[in-house]
Amino acid sequence: MSQQVLQQVVGTAIVDRQFRTDFLNGGRQRLLAQFALGEEEAALLLGIRADTLEEFAAELQRRLGSSGHIALSPPAYRSLSNPVGF
Repeated sequence: MSQQVLQQVVGTAIVDRQFRTDFLNGGRQRLLAQFALGEEEAALLLGIRADTLEEFAAELQRRLGSSGHIALSPPAYRSLSNPVGF
């Protein structure tokens, strides 16, 4: 599983408000088409149900940790709703 592409998806959601809104409100499959995701990554990201980006990221981290995959590096932000520098 590519940690880099998963970080790209989450990073885009952090910095792009419209992407984040669509990602959490039914547009995830359409949005993920722009990333070079394998079947495993796509299934993982599509299978997470969350109302906020914080919930999504926490569940992604939990699933990656429990599957034995390398965990996502913590990004440099105070919170997902208030990124540093924004």
